[in-house]
Amino acid sequence: MRGGDVGLYAYAASAGWETTLLDCRFEGQRRASVAMFNDAKLVVVRAVFADAPRAFESAPDQWQHLYVQDSCFQDLGDVAVALNDSASIPGADDERILRSNQLTLLNCAASGTRDLLLLTRSGSRTSGPAASARIRELTYGLRVERALGARESRREGVHADVVPGAPATWIRSLLRSDTPAPPPTGEWVSVADVAARMGRTIGKGQDDLSVFQASVDRHDTVYVPMGQYVMSGTLRRRRTSTLIGLHPRQTWLPAVDGHPGFSDPAAPRALVSTPRGGRNTVTGLGLDTARQTPGSVNLLWQSGAGSYLADITTQFVKWHPADAPTGNPGYTYRGAHKHGIWVRGGGGTFASVWSINGWAENGLLVEDTDVPARLYELSVEHHETREVVLRGVSGRHFLGL
Repeated sequence: MRGGDVGLYAYAASAGWETTLLDCRFEGQRRASVAMFNDAKLVVVRAVFADAPRAFESAPDQWQHLYVQDSCFQDLGDVAVALNDSASIPGADDERILRSNQLTLLNCAASGTRDLLLLTRSGSRTSGPAASARIRELTYGLRVERALGARESRREGVHADVVPGAPATWIRSLLRSDTPAPPPTGEWVSVADVAARMGRTIGKGQDDLSVFQASVDRHDTVYVPMGQYVMSGTLRRRRTSTLIGLHPRQTWLPAVDGHPGFSDPAAPRALVSTPRGGRNTVTGLGLDTARQTPGSVNLLWQSGAGSYLADITTQFVKWHPADAPTGNPGYTYRGAHKHGIWVRGGGGTFASVWSINGWAENGLLVEDTDVPARLYELSVEHHETREVVLRGVSGRHFLGL
């Protein structure tokens, strides 16, 4: 984003969710790169803010949850972040409001930017030791250290761990993305074209699994046009297979409701699965395990480091008690499913995944893996007892959960 008074006006997302920004550059704004309003809840990773007075600026009287990691503040004329003093926010006598004003800058660089934090009511400024500095950690608000242990400590205010020097080579490594670009479109093969060569028509309510399986067996990059494609079993991916849709609510893969292959919760079966250790990409799909499929899993992910899962959603249905009024959106049926997203021995990068299959036992189950993984903007909700379950897991980094 180049130029303008403000690069991004950030407001609270629907239902008060956080918003995650990845791999962005803001440059040359006249007032601020980002102006934040009613608790925008921003999670910002690998962004550059350059040649502006301020990178982030909060509206008066508003609290913010702002988390910035692996980012660079370059040649900012005033300050990197301008927030309201927590005690000055209306209603701050309520501890819940007082402690809702939170800032974290983690593993960031400042170049040509001396002042890192301004508290606007008091005018208090936090500066780095030099115009070029590495921000190991800068926090404002409630800080909890050694959490859940006997030596847990809590304190308010500013904590700054900033050291001189941010070499250009280190900044370049800091900004290296883990969200890969898709293959060139010239390499894409449409599943509809494969169907035509097989003398088949897809997306008409019949079982489309065999066409989809033939597509991923024969081609490395398969494009799924918008539509609805019925699956009677598991679409199994090869180790280098890429599956691309362009809209997860409009590119929809539903299971056959009541199919015996999805009936046994003791032998869970996924709608889509990836192989252990594969280098796979799956993007832009909606995965729907129908209603009465007690052994179903929306997605089984076993792919290794370097794999990518993004822009995925499940069916939207809320767990609800038997006497709940049916007018509430999402209270559309009483179902039975096993897991939403099941990660077994896998890793890679996850971005923008919405697991809302409320009748599943959990929305995200991760087990038996030490494969590194970073998960950005993962929304898991409306399950009866467990949203996220981790078993025998290490190397997970959740940002914007």
